[in-house]
Amino acid sequence: MEKLNRFIEIVKDGIVEVLPKDFQGCTFEIKTMQKMDEEYTGMVVMRKNARTHVIINMDDWYDAYLEGTEIDDIIDEIALLVQKEVPMQPLEWLQDYEQVKHRIYYRLYPEDRVTRELKNVPHRKICDLVLAYHILVQDQNGALSSVLVRHEMLENYGISEEQFQKDAEESTVHLFPESVEQYGKDSDFYIITNKRNLNGASVLFYPGVLEKMAHIYGGTFMLIPSSIHEFFAISRKKYITCEELDEMVEKGNEEVLEQGDILLSTHGYVYDPDHGALETTRAYVERTGMHQI
Repeated sequence: MEKLNRFIEIVKDGIVEVLPKDFQGCTFEIKTMQKMDEEYTGMVVMRKNARTHVIINMDDWYDAYLEGTEIDDIIDEIALLVQKEVPMQPLEWLQDYEQVKHRIYYRLYPEDRVTRELKNVPHRKICDLVLAYHILVQDQNGALSSVLVRHEMLENYGISEEQFQKDAEESTVHLFPESVEQYGKDSDFYIITNKRNLNGASVLFYPGVLEKMAHIYGGTFMLIPSSIHEFFAISRKKYITCEELDEMVEKGNEEVLEQGDILLSTHGYVYDPDHGALETTRAYVERTGMHQI
């Protein structure tokens, strides 16, 4: 921790030296930042006389330093981020729910990664997955920045959680339209994501998507969580066992990790329209006594 703090001080002093005159007088605050699925050391940079800021993940930059990136290069990169981002994040509108409600969206997380934070945020739990809510602050060149919605924010807005979830559902579908596409001609594999293929696994829980897939397959079907960005749907005509489905997920997860993406689950899922709810493979076996889907 002492070495990290020393690294941060050196970087901060270096940034002050290289920033242009327009950015002199920026304030720097080091804080422990809590995201839904991680905690990190953040450097909050605020421009003088401006209600704008940028948060730099210093843990990531320290890792880059330990892996061999020169500290001067790190200083230059962060200075560029400060100049690029600081003017772009006005915060006043976040106090106005009428503006906020059109920028709410939900993201899907594995429950075991976010258990500690669940008591602080409105969410929906589905099997061993969690939908949590964000406010889209900035969307530039494919990079999103957002604010995680917490219970106290709803209190400040004077909005019920039920109304908030309804607004979030409408806004999410509008901001990130669904994309359900067949994987190759005559294939019974479908890719479920959004049109940006970004945090698209949550599309599975858009209104009517599970029911639409059940109609396509004519009943029960299987799901492979590829990553937080997409699900693969598979016909039950493959006649594989739940154990084999889980093995497919495990093999796919190796590729996900190699690509640097976040794992969503270590097992598959089943949707039985007669049951009317998504289930893990284990829950499906326990409920039906059937190992083969």
